[in-house]
Amino acid sequence: MAAASRRFSFCGGNLALDFANTVAWRLSDDPEERLHSYDDLLRWSRAAGVLAADRVTALKTAARKSPTAARGAFRSAIELRELIYRVCEALMSGKRLAESDVKLLNRFVSRFLNRAEFRWTSDGLTWKSQRPAPDLMAMLEAIVRAATQLFTSESAGKISQCQDDRGCGFVFLDKSRSKKRQWCSMSDCGNRAKVRRHYLRSSSKA
Repeated sequence: MAAASRRFSFCGGNLALDFANTVAWRLSDDPEERLHSYDDLLRWSRAAGVLAADRVTALKTAARKSPTAARGAFRSAIELRELIYRVCEALMSGKRLAESDVKLLNRFVSRFLNRAEFRWTSDGLTWKSQRPAPDLMAMLEAIVRAATQLFTSESAGKISQCQDDRGCGFVFLDKSRSKKRQWCSMSDCGNRAKVRRHYLRSSSKA
């Protein structure tokens, strides 16, 4: 790998984009998978603030009792992650999303979001699930919700991708005034590019 491994990154500006970024160096010849197991998925969910610590502990216990179901939940999570990235690609390129991916997105939406409804409480109008998400896939509801809200909003046009020449591939929301943000993070790929430009300028003057 051209650079040292990075831990989970949360530079996307949206939960769904952060989830897509659990593959590092996606555009390089050697993409780096950050999620290898259901436990990794739980670690990411905790770091992302999707699940509280006690929920993570409960799901770890449930996964140990039902390893086959946990593997199935993990496969669904990876399927969702790659779908999110393909939607991002379509939005960034202006190309039509494959019909098979539209159908897959609808399956995720119907599975996780059609179980919710508006309710009037003492706090006003709230949006609550009618029943809990499938236990071992509890973290996917928040990701699906973030993805569908993003992809159908004006912010969909702000999705961009890191231009690091090593193939970083992280996707993010470009909220800069100029709409010309190039790097996933100025402290990472951006800083490297800055140092490299400085080196090239210095070399040319030598």
